[in-house]
Amino acid sequence: MEYFVGAEQAFVFILSDTGLQYVELEEPSIINAKVRQFNQLLISQQASMETLAETSSQLHQLLVERPLSNLYSPTTHLVIIPDGVLLQLPFDVLMSESKAGASLAYLIEQYSISYAYSNRLLFDATPEVQAPLIFGGFGLEYDDYTLAGLNDYADEANANVPST
Repeated sequence: MEYFVGAEQAFVFILSDTGLQYVELEEPSIINAKVRQFNQLLISQQASMETLAETSSQLHQLLVERPLSNLYSPTTHLVIIPDGVLLQLPFDVLMSESKAGASLAYLIEQYSISYAYSNRLLFDATPEVQAPLIFGGFGLEYDDYTLAGLNDYADEANANVPST
């Protein structure tokens, strides 16, 4: 599912085993407002679970459920390629009502989810190049304060070494 959120239109392109299709989404201003509202609710300590669930369910319906409703074959794995404000949306925690309507289900409970940030990554036919030798290494990183302390210590240690 690759999303495109433009200035005036928004689309999701869905590539499945049955082919490529696209669905026009709500106006980008509506999507932007819903995503910002949802993210604010996620970080708010005063948000009620009902409000969070309602906003989450609306986003689920708009961005996932409605676009996937036209697929001919059921899917168990989603590769999500977000765009614009959707880069800030944690799709995994979007909620939908269960089939019975009694409880909420997270998107991550319905599908295995992967994220990609360019459709080129999905179709890159370049073979992976393997290094001829195996190498494992590590390096230490010091900030300026730590380096200054190490230099002072080294200077003191060198000063205390007797010369021959």
